[in-house]
Amino acid sequence: MAEVEIIVQLSEPRKGQSGQISAAAQRASVEALVRSHGAVLVPLHPDSDDPNLNRTFAIQMSDQTRAEELALQLRAHPGIEAAYIKPPGEPP
Repeated sequence: MAEVEIIVQLSEPRKGQSGQISAAAQRASVEALVRSHGAVLVPLHPDSDDPNLNRTFAIQMSDQTRAEELALQLRAHPGIEAAYIKPPGEPP
């Protein structure tokens, strides 16, 4: 079975009623959702100093249906700016 990859970009941390919501708390909330689907959030650019690149992650799953369900839930999550299933690669 082919692997399905979900690409995720976290939202920029935003101000809440009690002040700044930390990037760590936001990421922890997203990671909990991903773990509940038996998957792991993996940074796409782990060595980057660029804050925009540091908000981009990948999730590998083996089940297309479960991946679609997770992508849908991620798009509805307030800590997510974008989430999509990466199309399979094609030869040039």
